[in-house]
Amino acid sequence: MYRNTFALVDNSKLKENIKEIINKYDNYKYYIGVVKANAYGHGDYIINDLIDSGINYLAVSSLEEALSIRRYNKEIPILCLEVIDIRYLDVVIYNNITMTNSSLDYVLELVKENDINRLKVHLKLDVGMNRLGLKDRDEVNKVIRLFEDNEIYLEGIYTHFPTSGINDRYYEKGLDKFRELTKDIDLDKIYEKGYTSKKDSAEKHGLGLWTVRKILINNNNLNLFTSKNDLFCQQLEIYDM
Repeated sequence: MYRNTFALVDNSKLKENIKEIINKYDNYKYYIGVVKANAYGHGDYIINDLIDSGINYLAVSSLEEALSIRRYNKEIPILCLEVIDIRYLDVVIYNNITMTNSSLDYVLELVKENDINRLKVHLKLDVGMNRLGLKDRDEVNKVIRLFEDNEIYLEGIYTHFPTSGINDRYYEKGLDKFRELTKDIDLDKIYEKGYTSKKDSAEKHGLGLWTVRKILINNNNLNLFTSKNDLFCQQLEIYDM
C-alpha cells in the first residue's frame, strides 16, 4: 500500500453505540448490522463484537460475503441483499442464508426447484431507486401468492430509498409507493412468522432495512438514522466517521 491511510475504530465505543441504539429503540425483534464489503473494510471478524453488543441479524451484498461471515459465526441470520443465482440454492440452504427476491421472473424460476420450502426470503421493493425490486402491485401480489402456494417462508419486505429524506418530497413519494405496493398484503401473516414482534399498527412494524432521516446525536459520536413516522427505523448507523 502506497497510501498510508487507515481508519481506527474503538471497539468499546462501537459497542456502547450499539447498546445505546438498542436501548432507545427497544421494541424491535431484530437489530440488523449491514457488513458489506468486508464490514466496510474493517474486517469480517468485527461481527462478533457487533453480536456481543446486541446485533442479531446481518446483511451483506453477495453470497461470497455471506460465506465469509460464516467463518466467524455459524448461527446468526444473514440476509444477502443482491439476488443469488438459483444454481446455488443448496449452498444457501446449507449455510442458512436469507435470500432477496426482487422480480416475478426470478420467483417463477425459483418455484421450479427442489427444497424451496427450506428457504427463507425477503422481498425487495423498488420505490424510486431503479436498481433492484418490484415496482408493480400486481406483480407483488403474484409473488406473494407463489410464496404461499409453494410454502416459501417470506420473512420480510424491504426497500431502499433513493434520497436522504430530509426536506425531501421524493422521500414522501417513495413512502407512498411502498404503501401502495404492499396495500393488498396481509402484513400480519409476515409478522406472525417472527420478522418483528411489534403488533400495534402497520406503520410501526419496521419493515425496511434502510432508514432515511439522519439525526446526529452529540453523545459518544452517535449517528442515528430514523424516519419521522417510524416506518423505516431498523438500520441504525453505529458510528460516525
